[in-house]
Amino acid sequence: MHTAHQDAGLPVYILTAASQEMADLLARVLAFDGGLGSRSEIVDGRYTGRPAGPFNYREGKVLSMQQLAEREGIELASSYAYSDSESDMPMLRAVGHAVVVNPDAMLRRIAAEEGWEVIALDRLGRRLKLLAAVGAGTAAASLGRLALDRGEAPRGILARGLGAARDPVAGSSRRAGGGLHAAVAVAEGATRADAACAARPRARNLPPLMASPPSPPPTEPRASKIRVVVAKPGLDGHDRGAKIIARALRDAGMEVIYTGLHQTPEQIVETVIQEDADAVGLSILSGAHMTLVPRVVELLREQGIDDVVITVGGTIPAEDIPELKSLGVAEVFTPGAPTQAIVDFIRGAAGGRASRN
Repeated sequence: MHTAHQDAGLPVYILTAASQEMADLLARVLAFDGGLGSRSEIVDGRYTGRPAGPFNYREGKVLSMQQLAEREGIELASSYAYSDSESDMPMLRAVGHAVVVNPDAMLRRIAAEEGWEVIALDRLGRRLKLLAAVGAGTAAASLGRLALDRGEAPRGILARGLGAARDPVAGSSRRAGGGLHAAVAVAEGATRADAACAARPRARNLPPLMASPPSPPPTEPRASKIRVVVAKPGLDGHDRGAKIIARALRDAGMEVIYTGLHQTPEQIVETVIQEDADAVGLSILSGAHMTLVPRVVELLREQGIDDVVITVGGTIPAEDIPELKSLGVAEVFTPGAPTQAIVDFIRGAAGGRASRN
């Protein structure tokens, strides 16, 4: 999608709640024209831990877009926004052409009410193709095939990023394919989208997107292997423990989908739905568990999902555990919990659901 805009001489930007440094990296990997992320204050070459601007989430993304539009002479009313998350509703409403990608039931309903275009991509997270490696690791970005034949190339983009990365947790463990970031390309009204922009070299080694409907997936039944989403909600930036658990679950014969850092509750629930997960493990070290976990549980219930096993791990005070369990959390694992105990619990709690599916 984004190459069509760029080939027309229109710049594309990625928007993300992650750091500005991560936004810049993603923009380079995806061959976008720039990235807009959450900025951190730097004094004398050191991060202070304080924000240097609005958090780039919900209304914060709109502020970033407006600042970009003012700097670059962009007309948002003529621009496109692509997103797969309800959390980007403010962004979608800030542009003239909103498009939702692989929406859940809630976002699909809103799109119908607003008259927005809906695009279906072919099973994100299952049919992702490797596009580019990053550094010594094997991080990559990919897009699924378009399942909607557009009559003409779109004129601009504010696209929801469909980044994926192969994590060191290899084998059956993989990175979730949807809902990490948002990306931008500016539409026809961008006054500075001139010939110089169109003449910029592009990453031509990337495989082209297919604009024709994909062939239907095979109808063979799903294997009874337990599928577990391991997620890092919120701003917690430490995931070594989550990766250790993901590896242990994988070695125990389960299929593990690791979301990566800085996930919103909406993104986590979306991954659970898309991956048809039997269990979700939330790893939280930030102290925000009493805010993030209830929101995840609430969103799952709103989608009619009441049979997915929810576990929480991290620095959870003992006094908070009963309340979390009363909300629907099956078990809470604190630091020092044996990995085998976690494996045994998930196998016992989620095995029945996996065998039914």
